[in-house]
Amino acid sequence: MRAFFDWLLGRKTEVLWRELQNSGTQKRFDALCRANPQSISSHFAEWRTVPEDIRNDGKSVQRYAGTLMAVATYFRDRLQQPELMNDLIGTEESNPLLYWQNHSPAVAKLQSSFRFEEAEALLTKILNRLQTGTGHVTSIRAMTLGNLGTCRFELRDADSAVVYFRQALAICEQESDTEGIQAYLGNLFQAHRYRNDPEAASESALKLSGFFSAGDPQLSTWYARQAEIVRGGEPLSRVIATIGGRNYELNMLPAETEGSVKFLLYRNRLPLKLSTELTRRGDELFLQSLLEPALEFYRQAAQSDPPDPQPHYQRAFALMMSARYADAIEACHVTEELAPGWFHCREMLWMAQQLLIGKFDHEVLVTTGIVDDFNQPPKQNLNALVKVMKSFPGVASLHLRHGQTLTALDRRSEAAAAFRQGLTCELIPDVETRLCVALATVLEAGPERGELLRRAQDPEGNYVAAATAEVLERLFNRT
Repeated sequence: MRAFFDWLLGRKTEVLWRELQNSGTQKRFDALCRANPQSISSHFAEWRTVPEDIRNDGKSVQRYAGTLMAVATYFRDRLQQPELMNDLIGTEESNPLLYWQNHSPAVAKLQSSFRFEEAEALLTKILNRLQTGTGHVTSIRAMTLGNLGTCRFELRDADSAVVYFRQALAICEQESDTEGIQAYLGNLFQAHRYRNDPEAASESALKLSGFFSAGDPQLSTWYARQAEIVRGGEPLSRVIATIGGRNYELNMLPAETEGSVKFLLYRNRLPLKLSTELTRRGDELFLQSLLEPALEFYRQAAQSDPPDPQPHYQRAFALMMSARYADAIEACHVTEELAPGWFHCREMLWMAQQLLIGKFDHEVLVTTGIVDDFNQPPKQNLNALVKVMKSFPGVASLHLRHGQTLTALDRRSEAAAAFRQGLTCELIPDVETRLCVALATVLEAGPERGELLRRAQDPEGNYVAAATAEVLERLFNRT
């Protein structure tokens, strides 16, 4: 008789499970849970074992697990009974994945707030919980190691970052995690560049080239070239081209291109995120003419990442606008030392020197700054330029902006005249090369255009102008 009742109870339990799994609606599911709390609680441990006859059927297993999770969730949220959920997924103490899941949002928040030391401390606790386990635990361990590497990198400890990235990479290689392999090889490449370790950086670049060789020939070629460049002594700054988000060295541009070609200054190391953010905040204040607060942000940015030229560059301009020309000259020299030819640094240095000796008025600087940075309508810029040029007709920088503004207004013949006038003024290579390219782009084909493009490729001139001239000359020669 006892065996009969056990069999009957088992049948009722099976029926209850099938009803839960096939309830069809949330209302029906809730009613079953509400009507059978004792029976469900008593048999939940048995249900946690997936029936043998469906273990090889992925969809059936997923459906089975979904019902278990739905039941546990109902008991936790509606009946305030967390025991089933704890039995199913464990607690933070017993389940390292649950600990990671509960604390990873805090890590992301700390990192996005540039609080990398606090993020590192929390990641270390997470890693300690992930020392054992396989499968998903292993992949989370690799991710955690990678995050620790990122924290150390952003804290200017690239040596320790390399150790973490290598550990993460080893796990991904063991698990055949292609996305992880790509990510951590890339991280190692950048960390070695930051450490100024050309051999290690070249090795990482070659591995990346091999990784992409089958699926992405362009990226494979890019990284093979990076390996050569870093091994041979990567310049502090150079110009690369981008087409559709893809990077190209200038001598590797495809003969036929779809989409526009953009030129970017490219450093021999990445800037740190805190420096970039502090510089951005300084820029916001600068555009509001809040120069002293902006200068403080630039100072903090430079302190957070000493090799980054951008805060020094922006600081130089803010100092010039504050009429602190001697300090601006010093900031320009620092920028040039960190990244030769950085944007308009050489023109800024020349302007600061001229302003310091009183060769022209502060109004010249203000006008060029407004035209370059404040995104005003071309007609408004044109009026400002014409006004200041009446007092200072011999400043090549003004003629350059004058011609660029006329070009934006599609007044090409007047623009050409402005550029020509600029080339008759006292010149430095930075401004001269920009004038040559600007004039060449508004001229029809002919010997003068070719001569201007060759003249613009002066290595002492503006890097972007020289790169533009090189590519334009190549293009015009083909057509």
